[in-house]
Amino acid sequence: MKRCVQVLLFIVIAIATPAKASEPNSAMQLFKQEKYQAVIDILLSKPDKSLNDYRLLINAQLKIDLDDAEESAESMKSAYQDDFRSHLTYASVMGAQASDSIFSALGYAKKAKGSLIKAVELDNTNPAALNALFSFHLAAPSIAGGDKEEARRLVQRIKAVDVIEGELAQARYLLSEENTEGAKAILVALSQQPNSALRANMQLGHRYVSEENFGKAIEAYRLAASAELAAPNEHADDQIKTRYAEWQQTKLFAHYRIGWVAVESKTHLEEGVASLRAYIMAYQQAEQVFNLPSLSWAKIRLTELLLELEQFQEAKVLFSTINELDESDFKKHVRRLKKRLRNT
Repeated sequence: MKRCVQVLLFIVIAIATPAKASEPNSAMQLFKQEKYQAVIDILLSKPDKSLNDYRLLINAQLKIDLDDAEESAESMKSAYQDDFRSHLTYASVMGAQASDSIFSALGYAKKAKGSLIKAVELDNTNPAALNALFSFHLAAPSIAGGDKEEARRLVQRIKAVDVIEGELAQARYLLSEENTEGAKAILVALSQQPNSALRANMQLGHRYVSEENFGKAIEAYRLAASAELAAPNEHADDQIKTRYAEWQQTKLFAHYRIGWVAVESKTHLEEGVASLRAYIMAYQQAEQVFNLPSLSWAKIRLTELLLELEQFQEAKVLFSTINELDESDFKKHVRRLKKRLRNT
């Protein structure tokens, strides 16, 4: 069930809608600065919310109050009931609620599944919608509505509309069946193709991390971080623009992952520092950051690396700029770093 929840929380990655001129840029800047209540106040006061407004509001509320996020997700789904993206965002909120509630987890998982099915009904040739439903069936236990056979069938449906997305899904399905070699063969082949190298290398990196093969993980993330992305022209359709926005975030996330692996493995320390600095700089310039680790999380990781390199003064200065987030794991890292810094 935990794996199911993690997938639901990240379904929104598949719908990284590019920012538009009507989007409240001030609210997005506040979100990047982790001023989530200010974002909420701005957007709740807005009478006619766009889908992007709702998504920004919900992502801010997820940081503070899940019940408020659920209420906004219900309003968004009602206002944009014919847009598959609203149903995918709703599913991600149900996943967050499931992770926070032992007794209601199955009920929220089933709500998520229903919303994902509706998204596919609304746009049955959209790879993002199909991929989200596939992810659910792959990860969720049968008691929560998951079905590995349905996941296998969805791989074929995804391949029918997008061969590369279908192959990536096939690799994930094989991994779920413990066919590691078959999955890696697909991913290595895809990593050699310009249109799939970014995503294939990210999946390879994640797999190598799970195997604690940190050197290979760094190599895969490095290739993902350096992948070339061709920007769509102004006449490209929304689906192409959305995918480009998604891939930009994936590429940025690769920089963070290099830093994360450096922290966990205590190797490639200098490269980890450089990657996290690049991440922090790019994060502040990014149009949208819903699915990325926050600025303070990146600074936590960078502080840890600076301490490993015995760059104590720089670590202290950086640590002083970190916001206090209301997250238990974050607070644990902060307490540990405070103790280490006192002893330097």
